[in-house]
Parts: sequence; structure tokens; C-alpha cells
Amino acid sequence: MIDDILNRSKNALVDKGHSTDSLYKLELLSNDKEPFLNTLNDLIRDCDEFYFSVAFISESGLRGIMVSLNETKANGKIIIGNKSNFSHPKAIKLLNENRNIELKMDIEGNLHTKGFFFRKGDVWTIIVGSSNLTISALKTNKEWNLIIDSHCNGNLVFSMLEEFEKIWNNAYLIEEVIVEYERVYNLNKENRFTIPKSTIKPNQMQIKALKGIEYYRKNDNCALVISATGTGKTYLSAFDVRSSNPNRVLFIVHRENIARKAMDTFKQIMPKKNMGIYIAQQKDRADYLFTTIQTLSKDDVLKSFAKEYFDYIIIDEVHHAGSISYQKIINYFKPNFLLGMSATPQRMDGYNIYDLFKYNIAYEISLRDAIEDKLIVPFHYYGISEIMIDGKVIDEKSIYNMEDKAKHVVEKSKQYGYNGEKVKGLIFIDNIKNAKMLSEELNLLGYKTQALTSEDNETIRYKAIDRLSKNIDEDYLDFIISVDIFNEGIDIPCVNQVILMRPTNSIIVYLQQLGRGLRKSSDKNYLVVLDFIGNYQNNFMIPLALLDNNASEISKLNMFIESGSQLVGGECTISFEYQAKELIYEKISIRNLSRKNIIVENYFLLKQRLNRIPLLNDFYSNKISNPEYIIKYKNYYELVNQIEKKEIYTFNSEEKNFLDFLYQEYLPVKRVHEVIVLKELFSGNKSLDQINENIEKYLGIKKQKSNTKNAFDNLSFNILELDNTRRKYKPLIIDGDISKCIKDSFNNKKLFNELINDWINYSLLFINDNYVQDDVTPLLLNHTYTRKEAFYLQNLEYNPGFQVGGYTKTSDGDSIMIFMRADNSIYINDIFDRSKLVFYSKSNRRVEGAKISALEYGIAKNEYNLKVFIKKKDKELDYYLGNASVLEYEQIQIEGKPVVKYILKLENPIKPQIYRYLKGK
Repeated sequence: MIDDILNRSKNALVDKGHSTDSLYKLELLSNDKEPFLNTLNDLIRDCDEFYFSVAFISESGLRGIMVSLNETKANGKIIIGNKSNFSHPKAIKLLNENRNIELKMDIEGNLHTKGFFFRKGDVWTIIVGSSNLTISALKTNKEWNLIIDSHCNGNLVFSMLEEFEKIWNNAYLIEEVIVEYERVYNLNKENRFTIPKSTIKPNQMQIKALKGIEYYRKNDNCALVISATGTGKTYLSAFDVRSSNPNRVLFIVHRENIARKAMDTFKQIMPKKNMGIYIAQQKDRADYLFTTIQTLSKDDVLKSFAKEYFDYIIIDEVHHAGSISYQKIINYFKPNFLLGMSATPQRMDGYNIYDLFKYNIAYEISLRDAIEDKLIVPFHYYGISEIMIDGKVIDEKSIYNMEDKAKHVVEKSKQYGYNGEKVKGLIFIDNIKNAKMLSEELNLLGYKTQALTSEDNETIRYKAIDRLSKNIDEDYLDFIISVDIFNEGIDIPCVNQVILMRPTNSIIVYLQQLGRGLRKSSDKNYLVVLDFIGNYQNNFMIPLALLDNNASEISKLNMFIESGSQLVGGECTISFEYQAKELIYEKISIRNLSRKNIIVENYFLLKQRLNRIPLLNDFYSNKISNPEYIIKYKNYYELVNQIEKKEIYTFNSEEKNFLDFLYQEYLPVKRVHEVIVLKELFSGNKSLDQINENIEKYLGIKKQKSNTKNAFDNLSFNILELDNTRRKYKPLIIDGDISKCIKDSFNNKKLFNELINDWINYSLLFINDNYVQDDVTPLLLNHTYTRKEAFYLQNLEYNPGFQVGGYTKTSDGDSIMIFMRADNSIYINDIFDRSKLVFYSKSNRRVEGAKISALEYGIAKNEYNLKVFIKKKDKELDYYLGNASVLEYEQIQIEGKPVVKYILKLENPIKPQIYRYLKGK
């Protein structure tokens, strides 16, 4: 340990060229590299004790570390300052509720420290810099923090602890000062700044969208805007109307209150225009009319207007346009321009919204875009476990005690909180009976709640919404419990807590429910989302919904569970309780992600958008489904024929063999060599040297000749000869070239050519996104591979029989490939830290005494280059951890048989997210 710390210090402070593989830290942290929030959560979870001294804390900052603070076994002391009364009293009280934390406040008013200190064993991790406990400081601000690991006997530790104790002893317990602090805080609270309505301008994203609308308005008669909930679609349409200045405008919605709010928005942008409401009880005559579909679709109302009466028509929530009432209106009017707006234009009833608007997509604003551009409030998401009985989660379909369920909801609602003076929550639950029962139980617990279902009319619904927005001294509600309503088309800006208690197979519905609380409001700065992770199939919707590419590999979904806050933008945070993580890991599998219903739904959604049969590259590029999961279900040409219920693709046996091999053996591809080899051969280039030169140019890396030759051998079946799965296929390359019959098919059969090029295009895009080669060898540290890939990507022969025991000498005799399982119950492959782990030999192996095992002895004496791969459990891919050496070894007994225990030291530390996943923290 001491030598490692000294080596790191020499590298950091004396000579940057000094080689060190020390895991100990002495470096600068910045949010540009990795959010400080991740580092803080890791250290809180993994330490024995911690001390913080910060000037400010905020509710949002606390939300980001709350799960770690709740689950850590360590005790901590935290000092906060009272400078400028910045820290919110609610955040202070919330932090003080944690039983493991002693909390004090410095009341002199000059505490401006930002220090975080963690002890684990004999090592202190010291962080001093610019970050307070606010979410912007922990995640998005330009912040500098110096992190140093020190032995407990170091002078820096002594001086740090001495300084902390000095401040601690002069500070006051929170209980002694919180009442006065809160009084002063409320007295000095600044009035909120409101932007004058006359100065409302489009934001940068809306400016881009307006350019798209203008283009189609000048060149066609319709356009579609796809915009996430809460991103200002109504303002966007008002800005374009102001710009084009039509004589008469019609704005169509499906709720009266939305029509009134839309008119209010338009009046802010164009206060001098003559506007009015046109509904059953109020039929204003004005140039700009705001109406509901229910009113306008009546024959007498519709025909009271001339077909060309309106110059500009706007349809909000236009994904409903396939219904009879909408179709009647659309087919009747002949405006100069029709603008459709929706967060989710995809439909599963067969009606194509994209076709209605001639595929004129003026602009698309995703939820992730909206987060990045701060169009909606940030959210703090918590994946939490359902009620546990005998260590098992109660299945949502089983009969459970609703009283216990309600108590569990209350416990978690209080624990993770909300922004504002009182909770204004929206609970989504699975059925009407459970909604009513839950409402009754919550009411008995002292809350004011109301269940709203499809049985309730609009008057009842909007009265409940009005009550939800009220304060405690009025006729208020704490929660509305919803069943299959409020997924869309409803505006409830006051919602500060969304609780998801129902399963859904639809990402669209999931995002709609999440979006109910994302609208900005003057009395909230963020939304709290509680997602009860049950035993239903799709309990991993949040990573699928929010990842940049929801077509991610399983390994990336796992990384999201560990580091979601880093992967989602802005000041949002993602946290999962331990039990919830374990439930998700159980369900994230190829089998679940390859289910037919998900694939078919996504197929039709994409077909609608493209107006043609989608290809695998379309799924990947449009972030809809992972082609790997599709192919695990069925080869793509077979899938299309099955879905379309006719023979779209008809191929002979040679063509099918070629496609099947590409789909099953090389999807996804994890190096470019095979892809470029096939691409070059189809173009007529048969020179190995020229193809290799092109590969080296593509990669920007020399010395690829052996890899290129290996790709030829692989596609020619000259390697991996013992792999039984390949025996049903024929080689793709024979005598250095693709067969004449396949080339003829490629050149003369359009659909065969289309699928081959689709495979090439998708493969290159996938590699560029995920597996960009950075060295002579294509294997990448901390990336995932099948065991077959682990061998052939190093130009080694693969014999699946050799890997049963977990390690084997490679065919070149120089290396040992080690395959470990982190959760092995017999051979406990302990991971001490990010650079040190335990590995066990096979049974009946000795490195001392009689009958010494030569291979194991060579490993013990570091005679081989050890390459380490690890997975958490069976049926997962292996993470490549790189080279390792043996620090020490021991002859032991397991189940009465001699086994060698090795302590390995990795050359490169395990990536933090992977380490957390493997350790199960």
C-alpha cells in the first residue's frame, strides 16, 4: 500500500512520466470527465466513516446522494454553513433525519469550505475543491476538486482531521439552530423573478423548430412537430403563427381547459389579436378560435364554417387524428397550412400519422433534448423495491395486503420527498379496484387522495386537478391515483411527485406518465419520480426510455443501473435501491429484450415513420430496437415475411446461408475487419494487401495484416474449426473470394443486395459507436465479448471444450485466458478493489509438494501473459479486464480437493461502473 501511494505521488507531483499502476488517487476531478456525483456516491457506499464540511446544501444536491446515504453502513459527520442563508431548511431537515449522520451548522457566517473526507481501513480519501452539495456543483457546473488518497499516518490526514474537529467543536447541532435559521431564511427569501410576458422569446431549440415549420409552410401545406411533453409545443405554434400572420387560425384540442390555456398562451405572444373560445357553451366569433374536437366534429358546427375559412389550422395531440371525429374535420377543411403537434405520433391501430403529414417532420425534440436544453424541470428518479415478504417481492398480480402497500407508498414518498411546501403527487396504478383500495388506505393514514379512472367524467377529473394544486389551508388533495388516464393531453404543472406502480410494455406510455410532472411551474424546481420495481417483465423501462440509444447492449443497460446520473443529461439524477437493482438485473436478458410483441410493435412504429419496410440499420439509427435482440428472435428476412404475412424476401439456399451466417455469427460485429473484407470483395477487390491497406486507413492504426488475414480465415472457416454451431453454415469466402453465385445475387437481386448492405451499414455504425479499435489488437478494455470473440479477435483458435474449467493456455502458448464469474458460489472470485482480485485453479491442482501441476506452477511464477475476462453470472457476456500478474498464491483445499488460490493484480483498474456492478453495490 505505502509503495503504491508513493508511486502515485511521484507520478502526480514529481514526474508525469513515472510509470505507476497504483489504484490510489492524486488527481484533479471535473464534471467534464465524470460527474463528481458519481465519485461521491461510490465513496459514501464503500467507506467506513465520512466527514463533510460544505458552505451550502440544496434539496436537489441531497436527492442525488440520498440512496447512498440511506444504504451505507458508515457513520458520518457533516458541517454546513449559514452564509447568505442559501441552504434550504427542508434540505437541512431531510439530511438530519438520517440516523447515521451527525449534522451541525456553523453560525458565524464565514464558513466557505468544500471538503469531503472518507476513511476505509487505513486509507483516507480527501477531496477539497469548489463543489458544495448542490446538484449543479455535483453534476453540471465547471468545478475543480482535488482528490488525494493518504495513509492514516500521513500528516495531511492529521491536519485535516484537526481542522475539521476545530470547526465541528465550534458549530451547533441542527436541533439548536434550525428554528431561528428557518425564520431568517423565510424573512430574507427573495421574490421570484418573472419574465415580463412582452419579452417572451423562442429558445434555441424552438428557433430551430420554427425554421423547419417555415420551410414546409412555404413549400408545402402541412408539417408535423414531434416534441416531448412539457417542451412548449403551444408556444412554438404561437411563435409561427405570429411570424406568418394568417387572417384566421383554428386551434383544435380534446379538452376544454387545454383550449383555454392555449388561448392564454397565444394572447401572451400576440396580445392585439382577436381570439375566442368555441365550445358547446361558448361560441365566440373571433379571428383566432380555440376549440375542442368534441364540439367541432358535430355536423351542424363543422358545416357552419366554410371549408376554406381558416388559413392556418393547428391540431394538438395529433396522434389521435386516426379517429373518426378527427378524420371528419381533417377531410372537411382546406387550410393553407396544417400543423400537427404530438409527443408520440406513433400509433398501433394501423393509422399512419406520418403519412397524413406527407412525412414532413419539421422538427423533433426528444425528452433527452428537452432535459439538456432545460425546457422541462429536472427530475430525481428512484427505482425502489416493492414490499418484500420472505426475501421476495410481491408480484403485482397477486393478492396483497393493500394496507401494507399504502404504508410502503407513504414510507417511500416521505423518504424521497418532493419539491415545495406540500406533496402534490400523481400515482399511476394498474386497475380500478386497486386504485380505489389504495385511495381508501391512504386516506386512513391521514392523506387526502382521490382515485380517478375512466369511470369519472371530465368535471370530476378537473375538480380533482384543481384541488391538487391548492395549498394546505384550502380544499386540497395530496395525491391523485390514476388508472389509464392522464397518460397524455393533461396539463398539471403543480405535480412534484410521480409514483409509478403499474407495469407497462410500452416506452411511449412510460414517457407519457413520466412527463406528467415535468412541466415547469413557479413553485417547483424539480420532480421526484418513484418507480416501484416489481416482478413484472419490463421493470427496466427507465434505461430503455432515457438512454441515448435504447438499442443498447445488455452491458450498457447494466451500466445505466449503476451510473444513470452520468448518462442522463442536465441536473437529473438516477438512483436505484439495492433490491431494485437486483430485480432489474434478473430481467435484463436477451430473452426478455427479444420478445416478439416488443419487436412487432417497434417494427410497425418504424414502418409508419419511414413509409417502407424498415431495415436493421433503421432500428439502430432511430433508437427503437437493438438489431441483436431482433435477430435472436428470428433472422430478419424471415421476421419480415412473418410480420407482413407474405413473401417479401425470397432467397435460395445459398443466399439464406450467407445471410444467416452474418446475422447469427456477426451481429453485432465487434471489429471492422470482417465487415470491410466483405465490402471490398463485393466491390471486386480481391487483393489481401490492398484490403488490409484500406482497413489500416479506416482505423488509422498500422500492423493490421494478421487481423485482416484472421478475418479472411474466419469467413473462410479456416479457424474456429471445432465450433459446432458453424457446421450448419457454408464458408462465405472460398479460395480468397466470395462465390460467383452470391456475387451474382448481390449484383442482380435488389432485396438481397439491400440486406447485405444493411448488415454492412449497421455493423460499421455500431462499431463506430461502441467498439472503436484503439490499439493493434481489437480487444478493448472494459468492453464485453463472447468467449468465442475473445479468442478470434486475438487471432487465436477457439475450442469451446477448453473453456469449461475457466482458463486455458492459448494456441500460441504465450498466454493464459482466464474466465471468471463474480458470483460463483463455490469458487468465490473475490474482487478486493478495482485492481486486485482472486482467481482459483481447477480442482486437483498443486504448485507445491508432490505432483506439481505444470500449468498452474507457470501461472504462479508469472511465466505467462494472463488475460482476464469476468462476468457477474451465467448467460452474460464477459468484460475484458486486460492483463494481470500474480501477486501471491496459496495452496488450499476446497471440498476436500487441492486448489491453488491466486491474488491477481490488473494492469488497468476496472472501470468504476463495472466494478460497482460486479460487486453488487
